[in-house]
Amino acid sequence: MELSCSQRQEQIRIRKEKEQSGKKQVKEYGATGTTSATSSSAAAPAAPLANANSPEAKQQLQKVAQATSALKSATGSTAPTTNITKALDAASQGKSVASTEMKELEPLMKDFTTVAQDPKLANQFKSLANQINQTQRQQQK
Repeated sequence: MELSCSQRQEQIRIRKEKEQSGKKQVKEYGATGTTSATSSSAAAPAAPLANANSPEAKQQLQKVAQATSALKSATGSTAPTTNITKALDAASQGKSVASTEMKELEPLMKDFTTVAQDPKLANQFKSLANQINQTQRQQQK
């Protein structure tokens, strides 16, 4: 059975509506008031530590601060490390990010945009992303 053009367009419209119903509306970086549907399967947040005062929790917080400081330095960001950490945490969980926090992520996003536009950098980032994913899988075991 061959479908007419209008029938095919209707099928496509219905499929898109179904896809949209399973996705969250979040404000995208650089958007000026529009929202875009993105996957609801955001990166899983780090497992909360049972006791925030435990030595393990303090060590984890110190590692996060060191890593965020390194990112801050590499991107030339002047935002406080804690604010960057908070903004990254919210964004990675698919939560809405306040405009002030978004501005603090701007240097990181500019660098990421550059990566997305340069195939050589994209391949280097792909290798790094694979290492990150592998590390996360090992930590979940």
